Amino acid sequence: MTNFYIADFLIDLSRSAVIKGEQQTQVEPKVLKVLLCLAERPNEVVTHQEIMEHAWPDTEVVPNA
Repeated sequence: MTNFYIADFLIDLSRSAVIKGEQQTQVEPKVLKVLLCLAERPNEVVTHQEIMEHAWPDTEVVPNA
């Protein structure tokens, strides 16, 4: 998946952008990976570990990073 919507916002992962109408905001790719992880599981609790595995696979990251 490279694009998905949250309400009126188009999240374009391939361009690292959040778009609403004519406005576009560049967002760090890792932030969008976290957003995707949460959007894929609406109304569910997503654990810290699941987010880490989704956004930082095969990388050791300390919890406060």
